[in-house]
Amino acid sequence: MVQTFVADVITGNALLRDIDAYVERWHNGAGENMALSAFLGLTLIQYVAWVREPSSLETVVPRPTVPAVLPRVRAYRDQPGNSVGGSLHLVLDGGNTRDSHVQYCLEHAKAIGDTEGAALARILLRMSKTQRGKLASLFYR
Repeated sequence: MVQTFVADVITGNALLRDIDAYVERWHNGAGENMALSAFLGLTLIQYVAWVREPSSLETVVPRPTVPAVLPRVRAYRDQPGNSVGGSLHLVLDGGNTRDSHVQYCLEHAKAIGDTEGAALARILLRMSKTQRGKLASLFYR
């Protein structure tokens, strides 16, 4: 089974801006016998909307919500050494929820090889600012 672009974005393994790399992978033979729309994880209607207006991708891929992300964040914080938020300390325990703060956490996580921290940072970047603030408020006091 091929992991789709949409599934990778939802799980934090890709960002929306990575779609061109997935299209290139499809052109290079990944997802053999699959339509590009299926390889990307888009319905035909979503695919046509994206082709006509690339910015529509922002509305096609669902944004993460606190209930969907919270169990994964808690599991991350429960890992040894992450009790104060690990690579996401600036956001989770500092209450700093701007995109630039999350981007900093993503770069830090990548630099130290924290794959789960990086994936969670990508998920946080996709969350609405309201949802990100609600998530941070559960940890930041």
